[in-house]
Amino acid sequence: MAQSFLEPYQILGFMLSPTYMRSPIREHYGQQIIEAMLQFPEVIAILKDGLEQVYRHAEHREERALVEQFIQDGNQFPQQILQAVAA
Repeated sequence: MAQSFLEPYQILGFMLSPTYMRSPIREHYGQQIIEAMLQFPEVIAILKDGLEQVYRHAEHREERALVEQFIQDGNQFPQQILQAVAA
């Protein structure tokens, strides 16, 4: 599994909302960085873990709201994430 300095729920928040945390990389590359990150199976596993954290732990209300807003806005998670969650 890939190592990171952020918890999986934080990486999920980073990918769902450009305002979740300030990042010069996200600001410069925008959606392009998200699409590049999704090419790595390790990132898919981290996002799956992030979704599980968000829905299992009440203290992650902000991130849960981001997930719900993402879906309400008509967005869908990439197929790789849905398959990982279903597994």
